[in-house]
Amino acid sequence: MAKQAWSGLICRVAASSNNTLNRSNPTIFCVLGMLTVAGGILLMLSGTAFAKSVNLDAAWGMNNYYDSENSENDSHSYRQRYFLNWYPAISSRVNLNTTMNYARNWQSKTGYNEFASPAVTLDVRNDLFNADLRASMNYNNRENTFNNRSRNWEGSIRNGALYELMPILTLRYGETYEDDGADYLITDNESRWWEAALEWNYRQLRTYYSYYLRTFDDFVEQYTNDNIRHFGRVDYTDSLLNNRVRYGISQTVNLNTNEFEFRGDRAEISVPVSQGLAGGDATPQFGTLPDNAKLIDGNLDNLAFTIRINEPANIGVRTDFQRVDALYVSIQEPPGVVADHLLAIRWDIYSSEDGSDWVREIANAPTQYNIIEHRYEVQTGGLQAIHLKLVVTDWPVLTGDVNITEMEAYQTVVGEGASGERRNDSYTTNFNFQADPTDNTVFSYFLGWNTSDNNFGNDSERISNNASLQWNVNRYFLPTVSVSDLQNKNSDVEDTETRNYSLSVQSHPLDTYDTSIGLSRFETYVESEKRRTGHNLSWLNSAILYPRLTTQLDFILGTSTDELRDTDSTNASVYWRLTSHVRDNLSVDFISEYRKNSTEAVFVEDIESDGGSSSLDINWRVSDLLSIRGSGVLGYGDSADDYDSVFISPTVILMRTAKSLVQSAYMFNANRNDTIHTFNLNWSWNLSEYFSFNAIGNYLILEDTNIWYINCYLTSRF
Repeated sequence: MAKQAWSGLICRVAASSNNTLNRSNPTIFCVLGMLTVAGGILLMLSGTAFAKSVNLDAAWGMNNYYDSENSENDSHSYRQRYFLNWYPAISSRVNLNTTMNYARNWQSKTGYNEFASPAVTLDVRNDLFNADLRASMNYNNRENTFNNRSRNWEGSIRNGALYELMPILTLRYGETYEDDGADYLITDNESRWWEAALEWNYRQLRTYYSYYLRTFDDFVEQYTNDNIRHFGRVDYTDSLLNNRVRYGISQTVNLNTNEFEFRGDRAEISVPVSQGLAGGDATPQFGTLPDNAKLIDGNLDNLAFTIRINEPANIGVRTDFQRVDALYVSIQEPPGVVADHLLAIRWDIYSSEDGSDWVREIANAPTQYNIIEHRYEVQTGGLQAIHLKLVVTDWPVLTGDVNITEMEAYQTVVGEGASGERRNDSYTTNFNFQADPTDNTVFSYFLGWNTSDNNFGNDSERISNNASLQWNVNRYFLPTVSVSDLQNKNSDVEDTETRNYSLSVQSHPLDTYDTSIGLSRFETYVESEKRRTGHNLSWLNSAILYPRLTTQLDFILGTSTDELRDTDSTNASVYWRLTSHVRDNLSVDFISEYRKNSTEAVFVEDIESDGGSSSLDINWRVSDLLSIRGSGVLGYGDSADDYDSVFISPTVILMRTAKSLVQSAYMFNANRNDTIHTFNLNWSWNLSEYFSFNAIGNYLILEDTNIWYINCYLTSRF
């Protein structure tokens, strides 16, 4: 007999009040609800001027989980949350914003978890300067584990630009304190940071310099770290000959020093990373990933990358051959999500020396989820490489999309105390040049030069040259010739060089048909010795078959030779896509692709594989009351046998009036590992000008459990 779960009523009230009651006993939920609504009504009667500056948001809920086969798995939980926001209209140039967030959750097996967070922000804006002051406190009390509390504040001031050539000076200072409030502290640390930044711009010239100092002391682990960073950047762009010649040059200097000391027997030391990488590459063994600076900017709140369900995801960092024992991936934790559901994610660890060819080092890497820091902690086993990345192989279906904010690398130092200094100096020079020799030709050139000097790990120099010439003869013949060279020089690993040559011809013979043919060659050198060569031939086609009916058909053939292993590889692929919007209420997207790979070797057995997949996505609005969305993927052959999945979701509007809407939906989601049936009922009702009510019910049928979710929201706005 299947497990059964019941998730009870959640009432969410957003009102206006200047008073909040924080009680933990679930028996007074109704009293608190009436007080919240009554406060909103009083504010409404007292006038809109005050009501607009105060908001109160409150939520109450309880969940009961029952296992008919094993009563020991039964669990019960209650939760309540209050959010108070006061933002008085002081003046047009002075803004004050204060918040108070309080939440208390109780679960039968783990006890209570209480959270409180007051915060205040003051902004002052005028012609002479801009200043802001921010402060917050976070208290997290737990019944059966360690508590946590933190206090932080930060202030900054920046002068205004009174005239064109006036430089802009920004000063910033902040402090953070964190401990667990116990008699014998498990967590006790503090940090202070100070930054001065100077910015000066004149016409096409842009300059920026920043000096940053941060000190961190962990009194429990007996670990201290002082970080000093100098960062400077100069950019200049211009054009000549009536914009026929365009060029730009930029120079960046980043000097980073970390002085550390620990007096205990173990410490985790941050590994400096110089590049963040993130993308949806479905072939993790080959190819480069796009840069993602937000992944390593130190901001744990802002979104950097999203891992979407059943979509390829790769995230990585450049560690310059330093030893890495753990990778930390911070996320925006969804409210109410169980940590075990988040741990359903699976990923492999890959390494690379050039950022293009990757080797899988660890399959299904050991992972823990830190509920206090809201991050995944992935053990890497002391890997050393220029680049490391995580490739998602399984997704947390019950959690949904995972929003990543930061990725960090750490190494563990064990011993009876140690101290040292880690220095990383990097210099980057970029030069862009573009010219139009004639009205129908464009010549482009890019030079990138990056050096990284460390007193630890690998010193590297990266030189990139790219040149291309495009000739627009007519609509039938548009050739482009490209040449590129990428050199990686390293102190601790082998030097590499990659050369690429390509010729492509585009053609637009019809207004409804585009085609292009491309031929390319690449060569890879290791320590000036040729290791790998390859050729690629492509024919890409796109056409409009009928108004609002488009198709795409691509053929790609590639060959490569590995001189070191004495192997020859051949890969071929065909991609076909058909998209239809012939009817306003119906859209159909069909994709089919086939791949074949073979490798011939002298000393080992030949390898051959083939396979493909076909997918269909349909959105059909049958009538004003019924809409259906469905998608499916069918994989076959050696290379895509595990890619089967089906998703179907019809939605029916049961009732619709001027103030009320009731709709029901069914979702069927299945793949090789999981099958989920979801029944949904959504009721929204505008009770009046100030109040609205929304109820959402979900019933999930999984392979080993059934779950009920019922959510009710009462919202008031003044």
